Amino acid sequence: MNSDNGVNDSLPLDKYVVQMPKDYLLDTAHDLGIRTKKSDNKAELAVKIREHIMEPQNLEQMLLTLSDEEIDLFELIAASPGVTLKPEEIYFEHEVFYSLVFTNTAKHSFVPSEVVTLYNEINRSELQNKRKQAQWILAVADDILDFYYGYMPLEKFCRLCRRKADPSITPDEVPGILKAIPWYAKDFLFRDGNILGSVLLDDEKDYRAVQKMHAGKSCYIIRESEIEEVLEYGYPYREAHYTQLRKWLQKYHGEVDTDRLISRLHKRIALGHKSQYVFRVFEDEGIEFTEKELDDLLPIMQAVNNNTRMLCNCGHTPAELSTREKDNLIPFPFGLK
Repeated sequence: MNSDNGVNDSLPLDKYVVQMPKDYLLDTAHDLGIRTKKSDNKAELAVKIREHIMEPQNLEQMLLTLSDEEIDLFELIAASPGVTLKPEEIYFEHEVFYSLVFTNTAKHSFVPSEVVTLYNEINRSELQNKRKQAQWILAVADDILDFYYGYMPLEKFCRLCRRKADPSITPDEVPGILKAIPWYAKDFLFRDGNILGSVLLDDEKDYRAVQKMHAGKSCYIIRESEIEEVLEYGYPYREAHYTQLRKWLQKYHGEVDTDRLISRLHKRIALGHKSQYVFRVFEDEGIEFTEKELDDLLPIMQAVNNNTRMLCNCGHTPAELSTREKDNLIPFPFGLK
């Protein structure tokens, strides 16, 4: 139908998709797992994409990859054909969604009505819960697996993803949700019975190095509350030594974005970077220390380091290992040069 601002959203999906560049159509078909032929022209590719997307189970799988912000955006445009949004407001992490959401030359955005109809048919509470479960698992893989483990046995990853909050997730549910998530949204892979984070995907040498680090160590399964803190703030917000660091920064350098700065520090420490590289975060923020400030900061940073979960320690902190495995501690020299 035509909206009040002249948007026609009533054509079949392929009539809109075909207007995209052929390279985009080929990439989208590849991401969606659609078989193509070298001889396929744009119209043929567009029809194949439409036929795939309009299968309920395929659209459901695509929707699993949308964040809360993205699903809100999709629903806004679907419910208000012709809505005017700024280009920067229309953002989807995965480009396949630009085969569902279109903007005409007058800057009016819309979702084809047949897609909206199908979405309304499949958008039940079961799908909504599964999408939220998938988003939790993807976030744990991206922000927890990557920095605290590098890789871990799939069985332990399933335990790591357990969740009591709504929607809850049991370890037994995780494999099925992982299987349902489209491959283009998986920034991890399975190998040797393990799940590997993105930091190890392309480097065999790094994978073997982390395997050596992990030898003889058990993975620490982080609590749900701690995972939530790291996902929200980028670091263990309520941990005592991180709290001390935050208060110190707010006292002496309140002009900086404290959470963002500590998040950057946390990631570098978790990945085992040397102290000089960790302290470079302060330099990047333009922070200069007086001698007194530095004297105060060094013991705080040492305590933060010793209470940070690390990739080399299978998610344990050096403090947790200190009484059992002193040889596994990562030294944190503070001789700045």
